[in-house]
Amino acid sequence: MTTAAPTGRASGKNSPDLDTEGSRIANAIGSADIVFMRHHGVMVLSDSIAKAWDDLYYLERACEVQVLALSTGRPIIPIDAELARKTGAQIMGEAAEAADLHLASIRRQLDRLEPDYRS
Repeated sequence: MTTAAPTGRASGKNSPDLDTEGSRIANAIGSADIVFMRHHGVMVLSDSIAKAWDDLYYLERACEVQVLALSTGRPIIPIDAELARKTGAQIMGEAAEAADLHLASIRRQLDRLEPDYRS
C-alpha cells in the first residue's frame, strides 16, 4: 500500500479547469492506492470494491491505533523494520482473497441487521 498527498490550488475563482486539475491530481497520485487530499479527505483507489473497502477499513483502524498510542503520552517504540516488511509482504500476498472474504462478511451482517440497505 502506498500513499500520496496531492496539494495545490484550483485555477480560477471557484471553478478549476477540470482537464488540468484531473491531470495534476493523477500525476500526484502516481502509483499510490491511498491519497490524502488536503481539505477533502481520503481517496482509496483499487481495481475492486472489496479491496478499496478493505484498504479504507484497515487505514481507519491504523489511525485509531495511532491516536490511542499517542494519547498515552508515552514514547512510541517502532517495531523492527524487517519485521514490518515481512508482515506487509505476507498481508499483501493474501490481500485480494482476504478483501473479498472481509466484504462478504460485512454484507452478511448487513443482510441480517439492516436488510433495507439493498433497496
